[in-house]
Amino acid sequence: MLRLIGFAFDKRYEGGIEGHLDVREDHVNRAGTVHGGVYATMLDAVCSGAGMYCPHPGRMRVAVTLSLTVNYAGACSAGRIFAKGWVTKQGKSVYYSAGEIRDEDDNLLAHAVGTFKYVMNSGGPEGIPNPRENG
Repeated sequence: MLRLIGFAFDKRYEGGIEGHLDVREDHVNRAGTVHGGVYATMLDAVCSGAGMYCPHPGRMRVAVTLSLTVNYAGACSAGRIFAKGWVTKQGKSVYYSAGEIRDEDDNLLAHAVGTFKYVMNSGGPEGIPNPRENG
């Protein structure tokens, strides 16, 4: 889905992740502004991704979204928008995170909080083997 809308991650680090999207004509609604579903998709990606960082080569962490609350705060119709997510609390199997989307002028467009669950026993800092990198 992220590739389909053109969302790209720029930075991944312990407890956080950042990315961007270049607004296209197919991202906007009838009012000419970015559709809320695009914001929600981006926020789900950065909020969940914030807790999936794994510093060990060839390994990964996997999680699913349990809940995501999105609040819309502004409108954008063109340019590049930026999303950032960060972990607010982390346990062995569940973590909580927040995220936001801002435009090129640093105006807040949307923000979210979410709850995520590690799956496949990948919640430890060492994660699990990444099948894409290990055969």
